Amino acid sequence: MNALVQDASGGSRDVVAASAVEDFYKILISYMDPELRATFTPTASGELQPEVRRIAQDQPLENAAFYQELQVPYLTAVLSGARQPSAKLLDGATARKQLEELCASSDVFRRHARALHALHWKKKWPVLNSYLEDQRAVDRSQELYAAFDRLQVHLRAQQEAARDSERTVRFDALLSKLEGLRDWALTRKLYWATRLYSHLTLEWMPKLRSRLADAEGTEAVGRELRSYSALLAILEETDRNPRGLTFHEAFLETVRAFTFATTLPRYTDYRGNPERFSEAVDGLFTEFKQRYTHSGIVEIELALHQWGREVAAR
Repeated sequence: MNALVQDASGGSRDVVAASAVEDFYKILISYMDPELRATFTPTASGELQPEVRRIAQDQPLENAAFYQELQVPYLTAVLSGARQPSAKLLDGATARKQLEELCASSDVFRRHARALHALHWKKKWPVLNSYLEDQRAVDRSQELYAAFDRLQVHLRAQQEAARDSERTVRFDALLSKLEGLRDWALTRKLYWATRLYSHLTLEWMPKLRSRLADAEGTEAVGRELRSYSALLAILEETDRNPRGLTFHEAFLETVRAFTFATTLPRYTDYRGNPERFSEAVDGLFTEFKQRYTHSGIVEIELALHQWGREVAAR
């Protein structure tokens, strides 16, 4: 399942993310003050497709407050790019920054971005609904316990192989959160989410080292990372685990831990000054953030927001 398609210029475009972003702005316009909508977006009716309307109206009062706060910076950012001479008077850059900040701190944005992305994934690949219906209907508790036992053994082996306190800490954190993830899977009957996470942890990640050795392999890994992250979020059907990490979050954490422990050390030599290694990793993530913050790829932007919160909490 690859949402990327080649565009006319030879580049790639995530059609699922593009559809989700388009619906997000349609929801924003639907909540816009009627006078502003009629004046500045006269061709937009504010009408939504039924499945998008259900998302838009999941918590009407909270949603209305969020989207109405966005309406002025949104219109300013859009109109600042118009051809009229008066457009120069609008500070589009500040408006776009305000939009980013409002979205980054909003639970409404997080919830709707995930829901819209899942909606368009299921539209493009309807077979996903069969997996969701199956895991809701069948109790596979014993299989889930066995899957988490295998994950624990594997992560502990990775932890022991790290041989470095800085890297070991990352696997310690994952192991400490595994019980919460297991209870999450049992409570919500997340059999297929568990199967996918297990496959990624036990089979996909150990192959990263060789696949990241060349540009073509790195590009393929990036595409798969985006797709697997999206699939885990869809199979969970929610983005909040009250006891800890979701599978989507655990996958990203495991990728970070594996990359930190096994891949990056091949290209570094910080003997006698190991704290510089952690600084280098943070530098790489900072550069990644600068490059992809405006990518339009919902999973990556949400992951970057989560990473930013973790860094701020250190």
